Amino acid sequence: METRNSLIQKIHIAKTQLQLDDDTYQGILANTVGKTSCKDCNISELIKVLDQFKAQGFVVKSNKHGKRPTASKNNPTRQQYINKIEAIIASEKLPWSYVHGICQKSFGKARLQFCDDRELQKVMQMLAVYQYRKQRKK
Repeated sequence: METRNSLIQKIHIAKTQLQLDDDTYQGILANTVGKTSCKDCNISELIKVLDQFKAQGFVVKSNKHGKRPTASKNNPTRQQYINKIEAIIASEKLPWSYVHGICQKSFGKARLQFCDDRELQKVMQMLAVYQYRKQRKK
């Protein structure tokens, strides 16, 4: 269940993504729910407006997988490890929180960014073993 504020945020993101000017935006609101402002709409009306924007091509981007960790530009080795880790978790459809959990359990570090190169290599190996075992079961 989405909150009213999150629906309004998505509608405003859609307005920006679809590059609508204020008059066009208010016209769509008026045609869809008979109001010219989101603040006057209830949740069901906001859902209708959001559905209208989705029909026009708006795509809601999920933040389900979390923010991607980054490495210093001065250390390409770290970035290579992070890229390989990202490739594995993307193919297995795992969130970044899964990798952070491995770091916490294995090395006592809360996030992947806090691991040194050796630990990053170990995390990559653990994920490769996970991937191999999962593929072998198929």
